[in-house]
Amino acid sequence: MNDLTYKPGLHRFAWVVTVAMWVMIVAGGMVTSMGAGDSVPDWPLSYDSVLPPMVGGVLYEHGHRMIGWALGLLAITLAGWLWTREPRKWVRTLGYVALAAVCFQGVLGGIRVLVVSNDSVREAVLGSDSATEAAVARTVFAILHTTVGQAILCLAAVIATVTARRWLKTSEPVACRGADKVRRWCIVVAAALFIQVILGAVRRQTEGTIAMHLTWAFVVTAFIIALYVRVLLSAASVRELTRPATWLVLALAVQMMLGFASWGLTNAAIAGTVHMPELGGSVLLASVIRTAHLGVGAAMLAIGVTMVVRSYKYVSAAPAIADERPAVGRTATA
Repeated sequence: MNDLTYKPGLHRFAWVVTVAMWVMIVAGGMVTSMGAGDSVPDWPLSYDSVLPPMVGGVLYEHGHRMIGWALGLLAITLAGWLWTREPRKWVRTLGYVALAAVCFQGVLGGIRVLVVSNDSVREAVLGSDSATEAAVARTVFAILHTTVGQAILCLAAVIATVTARRWLKTSEPVACRGADKVRRWCIVVAAALFIQVILGAVRRQTEGTIAMHLTWAFVVTAFIIALYVRVLLSAASVRELTRPATWLVLALAVQMMLGFASWGLTNAAIAGTVHMPELGGSVLLASVIRTAHLGVGAAMLAIGVTMVVRSYKYVSAAPAIADERPAVGRTATA
């Protein structure tokens, strides 16, 4: 297995898996936004059926599960394709890890459901049948479920990136002054975005204070702007970095508008002591806005992570200029 050539089918399929994972995250966001998380009490089937009546919250909860089943099949196919056609061991390993993570993700989702509705599962997981402990465990598993989903999206995006024609044809990185700073800023931004995703998950699952999520949003904004400036200063000719950096800035602008809209909708709901926010009388429209905020955030995280791997592929530190001035104070010897 040593044929390191561009395989368009594999590359495009990796992007299909990436998009499917993003859709899965968005569908999960709609489940939370519509308050449909406990609409189905059993798992992996729904009311002992593969296709129950798709009404009310079941439409969102079971629809989310169906997308998960499809994603599992896609992940199996991608891992098998990488195993048979990909010569780089580390890329094949990414595919295997992504498959394992998809399976783990499904189990987390199942436990989140059953720890509330199934006495034996609650007893096995928590060691007690306390309703309070079950509610806490439900929230913890929901946050983990969201976090793992975001990690899978990043894995899929990296696989799609490193199987691209441009990646395979680039043999020498561009020498740039400040390449190390570009890499560090890419890592900082990716880490900051991942923290923000976790804070957002906590916010959505607990409907608690927004202070940490909002405060960290300003930090992430500053980091993204700093990264964009650093890329323009150090690697302006490297489009593999300038383009995603530009996408991040544009997505940031959209995300800020969606974030403020989501904040207003949620606060209105809490102040009105109703379960769901309403916009012009439409719970669905309000939920779409809140979920769009989640979806854009997930896309930003994936872009940030791919920028990290791109920074190691496409740029390298420029060699230091040798000091050719004559030495001062030296005595020539024969």
